[in-house]
Amino acid sequence: MAQIANGVGDLFDVFVCFSMFLYRYFTRKQQLKTMKQATRKPTTPGDILLYEYLEPLDLKINELAELLHVHRNSVSALINNNRKLTTEMAFRLAKVFDTTVDFWLNLQAAVDLWEVENNMRTQEELGRIETVAEYLARREERAKKVA
Repeated sequence: MAQIANGVGDLFDVFVCFSMFLYRYFTRKQQLKTMKQATRKPTTPGDILLYEYLEPLDLKINELAELLHVHRNSVSALINNNRKLTTEMAFRLAKVFDTTVDFWLNLQAAVDLWEVENNMRTQEELGRIETVAEYLARREERAKKVA
């Protein structure tokens, strides 16, 4: 009877491992599908700032820097996409242009997400990360082999 119970336990372990494999396989497949769909990089906060605010309002970088109470290099780096938008800068831009902080932060978040999702090295590394459920199942399997 104990042998049958042990066999059922082993079968259950195989089922759990196979279920986790299927979950990861289809999750990864969906991630790759999503990556292929989002081919265009989202518009950066710097581009929005330049084309939707500075140019239409005929504002110069120096003038905006003065309004924001920051050095002109900070504004220039943001506009030239050499620097990511910080939360503090989002607050400053929201105040100056009477927008919301979330508007600016969501622009940066969209760019950040796109960059991670479209970086193959990062995706390969993320693919090697196991879930807690997988780790616990593997740990339990090792403990059974030792016992």
